[in-house]
Amino acid sequence: MSPIRILLIVASICASANTLAKDIDWVAKSNEHASIVLEALAKYSPESAGNIGVDGLDEQISDLREGIYERS
Repeated sequence: MSPIRILLIVASICASANTLAKDIDWVAKSNEHASIVLEALAKYSPESAGNIGVDGLDEQISDLREGIYERS
């Protein structure tokens, strides 16, 4: 295999690794944003949050007493 071909392969691998790192950063940032929404959902509607996979809400129920909309 020629040295140029090896250099191109190595450069391609490095570029792919850099792109993958950027994708992972984007996913981590997206997860941060989603966690804010999921926390709010869990606070006001634990059954719904548990339904979509939020853990630790088995003992909680929605509070439907008077003033529900004002509280949320």
